[in-house]
Amino acid sequence: IAQVLNQLGVLRTRESDYRDAVELQTRALELFRSAGDPLGTALSLNHRGFARWVNTDYAASLADFSEALEIHEANGNRAGAAKSLLGASVVASRTRDMPYAVDHLSRALAEYRALGDRFGQANTLNHRGHVRGDIGAFSAGKADLRLARRLFRQLGSQPGEASVLSNLGALHGKSGEHGSAVDIVRHGFTVPSAQRSPFWEAFARCTLGGALTALGRLEEAERNLDRALELFQQIGTAHGLAQALHLIGV
Repeated sequence: IAQVLNQLGVLRTRESDYRDAVELQTRALELFRSAGDPLGTALSLNHRGFARWVNTDYAASLADFSEALEIHEANGNRAGAAKSLLGASVVASRTRDMPYAVDHLSRALAEYRALGDRFGQANTLNHRGHVRGDIGAFSAGKADLRLARRLFRQLGSQPGEASVLSNLGALHGKSGEHGSAVDIVRHGFTVPSAQRSPFWEAFARCTLGGALTALGRLEEAERNLDRALELFQQIGTAHGLAQALHLIGV
């Protein structure tokens, strides 16, 4: 039953139904704990941590990833530890604890390289590039993102490449290269819509809206920001909603 609940929680996450995902993972977690299954417990903690992050329950999310990391390290599960490190770093970047985020991302990257996991490397580089851009390390951030894109392309992961393009566009916008930001993010929309999550599209349209506003293309900016706002309302992520409202000027 715990495995079924866990998989249902993963499915809800993929469907962007994050509140239901948290509830399902909590039920799975209780069963894994009662059965004395440490790896199942850590797996559910990782999944719930991600869903809680999207719901902006950052303290609870970080607690989930931290507990999962302890369990994975105690059991020698390097792949699981890497995922927990990555998850904790994403939460830390949202709460602006950037030294913690970069440290955990670098540790996760080392684990994925030791495991020969190219997808894990690409995903971690994508996040580290985003974080480095947030702290103004634009050259290092771009280098991470270009390597992440190359790895995703080698793996044939169109959603992964689209995610990188969104982050790379945002980084160009932060460094004042607004025209490049628009071109880069729009290239991400060439990925078939069935392979793009509403979460990705919402943030990509926020980036587009901000860059277009800076370029004085206000009608296009408004269309993209209105769509971002609609998507964030559907998904129910408070952070994204606040970002969209700020860019719109509410």
